[in-house]
Formats: sequence, structure tokens, C-alpha cells
Amino acid sequence: MYWFARPPYLRWLGAALLLVVGLWIELRPVETVEVWFTNTDVAEGVPLDPTVVEARRVPAGVLVPAPPEGVAATGLPAGTPLTAAVIDTSGVEIPADWWTIALDLPSGTTPGTAVLLIMLGDDGSTRSAEGVVVAGPAPTTGPLGLDDRSGVVAIPGQIAADVAQAESTGRLTVLAGR
Repeated sequence: MYWFARPPYLRWLGAALLLVVGLWIELRPVETVEVWFTNTDVAEGVPLDPTVVEARRVPAGVLVPAPPEGVAATGLPAGTPLTAAVIDTSGVEIPADWWTIALDLPSGTTPGTAVLLIMLGDDGSTRSAEGVVVAGPAPTTGPLGLDDRSGVVAIPGQIAADVAQAESTGRLTVLAGR
């Protein structure tokens, strides 16, 4: 007679415990931090003031927040979180006819440092150009544990295409002045 068997109290207790643990995981309070986001499209060089940014709460550890002090280091679409990588706090003035390019920089390079760019031509000839570091390499490691040495350099507009081509083909060397 099957209906005289003991009820499965332990299975019911296990299922109820599993349900309670799952609800606690889903409904527990999550620690949040305030992060600044752009509320409109921001062009490169525009000061980050209260008219173009807004604060939002995000879970802690998702982003490393940066205060909205300085100017946009690059064009930022609306809704972009403000991190150290997109804010230029160096105060380095870029002349109107100059361009910026991301390059691997020597360690210890800081904003305002003069750099000499050596470009190797296809025929073995070399050209050089001067530039100014706008944003130095961040003191972080990349996704593979390698040092991230990329920074932003301002260069004269008439050589921008040559520098970009030399950088893309691996024929560019960056020397930093002191």
C-alpha cells in the first residue's frame, strides 16, 4: 500500500531552502556607487561641466568612477560613463591645426612631455616629427596582464597621415624627452 509511505519531508525542506536561498540572492541589496555619465553628445575638448553630465548609480566594482573635471579627451556620445581614459585633465593646449593619435608611449611619459616620432619609410629612409603627449599611459595592465602603454599624442596636421601609416605598419618609434 503505497499511500501508507512516509511523506518526503526532507525533500520538501530541501526545496524550500533552495527557494529561500535563490530569493535572497536575487533580492539582496547591492552596493552601488555614483558614476558620472554624459547626458548629451560631447565633442573633443569640451569642458565637462554640470550641463553635459549627470550622476547615475551603478553596482560597485563595475566601473572606476572619475570626477567630471577637465575636458573630453575624445568625442563622447550621450550615455558614456566618465572614466580616466575619456577625461583630459592635463591642461595641455593643442594647437588648432594639430591632430591627436593613440600611440604606445615609453613608460613614465606624462601629459605635456615632448616626444620625437621617428618614421621609417619603405625605402629605408627616416623622417622625424615632434609631438606633445596629451594623455600619458595609464598605470594599469591590459587584459592579458601586459602593461598598457597606450597614450594620446598631439601632432601637426601636415604629418598626421604619415605618422598614422607608420604606426599601423609598425615602422614608428616614439622617443620621449625629459
